[in-house]
Amino acid sequence: MSKKILFSAIIFILIIAAGAAVVFSGVLVMPTAAKMASYTDVEIFDILAVQKQTELDILADYQLGNYSLENPYVIQDPYQANPLSALILFETEFPAIITVEVVGKDSFSTFNFTYDEPLTHHEIAVLGMYAGTVNKVRLISESESKPVQTVEISIKTEALPFDFPIIDVQVSKPSSMEPGVTLMTPCFETNYTYLLDANGDVRAYFINKFFGHGTAMRILQNGRLIATGDVMKMIPYNMYTLWEMNLLGKVFVEYEIPNAIHHDIIELENGDFIAASSNADMPLNYDSREDVIININRQTGLVTKEYDLRKILDERREPYNHVGTGIINQPNLDWAHLNSVELDPRDGNIIASSPIQSTVIKFVPETGEIRWLLSSPEGWDGEFAEYQKYLLTPVGNGEFEWAWGQHSVKLLPDTDNNSDTIDLLMLDNGQSRSYYKETSIPPEDNYSRAVIFRINEKLMTVEQLWQYGKERGSEAYSTFLGNADWLPETSNVLVDFGGMLRNDGVPVDSIIDGVLGKQEVDSRIVEVQPNGDTVLDIFVTPNNSSSAETYEARRIALYTDAVDNLLGETPGKRLGETQSADLIESKLPNFFIKRLNINFHQLYKKNGYLIAKGNFTFGGKTYMIGRLNLVLKNKTHEYVFQGPAGINGLFYSVIDLHDIEPGEYAIYAAGGVISGMDATGKIKPAYSPTGYKIQVK
Repeated sequence: MSKKILFSAIIFILIIAAGAAVVFSGVLVMPTAAKMASYTDVEIFDILAVQKQTELDILADYQLGNYSLENPYVIQDPYQANPLSALILFETEFPAIITVEVVGKDSFSTFNFTYDEPLTHHEIAVLGMYAGTVNKVRLISESESKPVQTVEISIKTEALPFDFPIIDVQVSKPSSMEPGVTLMTPCFETNYTYLLDANGDVRAYFINKFFGHGTAMRILQNGRLIATGDVMKMIPYNMYTLWEMNLLGKVFVEYEIPNAIHHDIIELENGDFIAASSNADMPLNYDSREDVIININRQTGLVTKEYDLRKILDERREPYNHVGTGIINQPNLDWAHLNSVELDPRDGNIIASSPIQSTVIKFVPETGEIRWLLSSPEGWDGEFAEYQKYLLTPVGNGEFEWAWGQHSVKLLPDTDNNSDTIDLLMLDNGQSRSYYKETSIPPEDNYSRAVIFRINEKLMTVEQLWQYGKERGSEAYSTFLGNADWLPETSNVLVDFGGMLRNDGVPVDSIIDGVLGKQEVDSRIVEVQPNGDTVLDIFVTPNNSSSAETYEARRIALYTDAVDNLLGETPGKRLGETQSADLIESKLPNFFIKRLNINFHQLYKKNGYLIAKGNFTFGGKTYMIGRLNLVLKNKTHEYVFQGPAGINGLFYSVIDLHDIEPGEYAIYAAGGVISGMDATGKIKPAYSPTGYKIQVK
């Protein structure tokens, strides 16, 4: 009996040993042919290549018919980008000048554009249609050989998406407003980029939520729009790519920026860009973020200069604010949170806004020498006393208040003919209104305002010239986001109270909850005359979403020369330098620890790179601090790419495939999460297949 027991024990031990040998050999995580066959191929997507082919397909289809002014070829949303747009193609017997008119509810909402070169082949952009209705579009042809002809066509559009924000127009006086449409730029991917007319009706929107958010969108000298593209470096709005595009959605140039772009970008007189950015080594090899200003060469797309605020100000200064995540020992300190850059053309110096420091700084870019600091004197004593000599002194007989947590600092035209002074317009969000927690103002008693300051750079003084918003109290209090723009034709000011955090209508300061979608975010857009009269007031609230924020609102022309572009003649181009995730040495487990559940928002191959973005849960739960590394593996090769630390289960990565051995690879995910809020805490690891594979050539 004992021999049988011993024999059974030996057999059992051998089975266990054999099983352990199999497990620890790594064979269980080796992608077999059967497993690979069940995985989904990563799609190939390059917006520039896709749009080029789209244009060729449209032209090929057009050639199959015989189209005229009376019987034109109409294609709605040609680039699958703006559903309220269309393209109309036709031929005329004689060279003709064509005007397109999109009929609105009144003269203020009717838009037209004239293609002023006489042609026989015509490609006419239709912008500014209404959603969910039949739109009237007129084509007016003028030719020396024929009388003026007008043709009216009807184009039916679909309704707005189910989660489109609710637009509540409180006041609209178009005859007193600045002409144009209002460009509404979101901050988060749960919202849309869209255009409103003078009546508050939506006249354009982009269906791609992955681009444009959290960064100023501007009309360039060539009439094109500049906005961040759809490849992310760090959440929620540090973007690797910039798109130079038009309102049809045609991308003319994609700029690849290793430093990433956030919050603000401006075009210089020579066409180059200056932008709010970060150190190129952020987030894995640099311990702060959003504190660098960069110059971008327009011809090459390369970053030519970097101005690091850590070399100018002291990152140790810690005002009381509501921007932080609450994470202890976070790997990337957000001490400045640069949100606005401006270049003074008179002296070539840079003006930058740090909302966390509640400070606007002007400095000499070549040397970093500070010219002045527009900031409350609170908190500039003790170890920071060396900066007191740069602080501006308030003057004037009128009311004066410092700005707190400000956004969108802009130079205004000279009105006093004094070369020693400059006027600045900004949105004073008013966050806390104190350097110290003990004397801060609670959100329900706070207010935001647009304000104009006059700075005498010779005397080092500052005077408050004008403000709007304080009189509205907490009704328009915007803890974060927003902007203020001076409008040149009317001298009105467009004010965007962009990040109004509300609990049951009561203002709160919980920014991180708003970022993570746990807190309702409203916005309010007001156009106000110099005398304080309101000519536009629009209240925006969420609809099947948590977010109705408006990062910036700008008045722009609906039609510019950017639409005067023939199909197939201007293929999009890519400039700049792509940055890849670091390839690291890592000892991966020999078996899967299946705790990860992965949801990709983006997963595609572009121009020799794998683009990945999404969210993951660990053991069915979301953790505040986590990291996901992507692994490419087959029977002979294994590559581990380090992802940045994300929050709330978010991850993103750009992986260079050029130096990987050709072949088919399974995509695995290896990562972990940390309980609590200490980024140096113990990591709980996991290792799982993603269900995807990729072909590397």
